[in-house]
Amino acid sequence: MDDLPKEVDSLASSESVKTEDLALLLKENLEMSKEIRAMVRHINNYVAWQRIFGWIKVLLIVIPLIIGILYLPPFLKGLLSQYESLIGGGLGS
Repeated sequence: MDDLPKEVDSLASSESVKTEDLALLLKENLEMSKEIRAMVRHINNYVAWQRIFGWIKVLLIVIPLIIGILYLPPFLKGLLSQYESLIGGGLGS
């Protein structure tokens, strides 16, 4: 409660709080709540975009790996057969 203004602190400690003071405090509370709501909306939007881009990063890593696993073995077999025919049919000959 140290960060409360002196006016609010003195109002809370006095026994006779006026309705105008309560209305003023409610109005200030409503304004602060609107500011906080706007900030939370901004933060939620930021977090949503971070999640989307996080999945995009994962997909950019995983998709090329899957494509490599599917297409590299036949390519390497063809390359290996060309290499073996180039060196004379086998390694032991």
